[in-house]
Amino acid sequence: MTALKNPLSLHHLTVKEIPPAELVTIAAALGCPQIGVFVTGPGRATDAYKMIQDEPTKREVLARMADTGVTVHNLEVFALRAKTNVEADFRRHLEMGAALGAKRATVQKYDEDASRALDNFRALCALGDEYGIAMHIEFTGFQLLKTPAQTLAFLDEAGIANATVAVDFLHVYRTGGTPADVAAIPPHRIGYIQINDGLIRDADFDSYLDEALEDRLIPGTGAFDLPALIAAMPGDVTIDVECPSRRLINEGKTPLERARIAVEASKKFLGSRV
Repeated sequence: MTALKNPLSLHHLTVKEIPPAELVTIAAALGCPQIGVFVTGPGRATDAYKMIQDEPTKREVLARMADTGVTVHNLEVFALRAKTNVEADFRRHLEMGAALGAKRATVQKYDEDASRALDNFRALCALGDEYGIAMHIEFTGFQLLKTPAQTLAFLDEAGIANATVAVDFLHVYRTGGTPADVAAIPPHRIGYIQINDGLIRDADFDSYLDEALEDRLIPGTGAFDLPALIAAMPGDVTIDVECPSRRLINEGKTPLERARIAVEASKKFLGSRV
């Protein structure tokens, strides 16, 4: 029986300064059949992210996708906050994502009102269903769902069958987790994986947010137990290469060079799975 393959996606955060259409070109050059893109900002320095929010950008991306065969894997990032209005805040972004062919979107929870957050998440999932886009919640140390267990509990309470957990290797370690915590997630409840590396640090590491957005390590250059994390992954989920590297920028590496280093290092660890 042939083993299932993990499709590889190049996340825009790896080379966030380039236009989205260029991301398509680079992904194709590196053998990545998918990309992860921003259609709404992560909440910090939003103007630094080259989002797909207007018709000219959308048309250019679609043209590059048609030329290369690259598709959109994931939309970033839908943040549930106290003042979130799902219809007003998110419909246009999901509509844009659907036009791009996306099937998944990342959600983060910042609203401390548990009942309101659940209502908004259910409403977001219902809105996503209109466009054929499923929601995946990412646990991180800088929002309110910090572990796989907390995220699964939230999903259970929400009762959304097609909503899953997004597993980012950085956040596994920065929230005190281990590969065993990833292995404990039922495989069908993992929506996708984000691969990167890092040092082992205390849970109160004060540059964690900066690291996540700007300065991760390339797989194989840190201390994460990547073989154990990869062994814990389901056999068919998409793997996002999400490795923004300030070091490589400071060394003068071009976006293509930085993406190539990250993708080739990821492929080395993933081996026959991609």
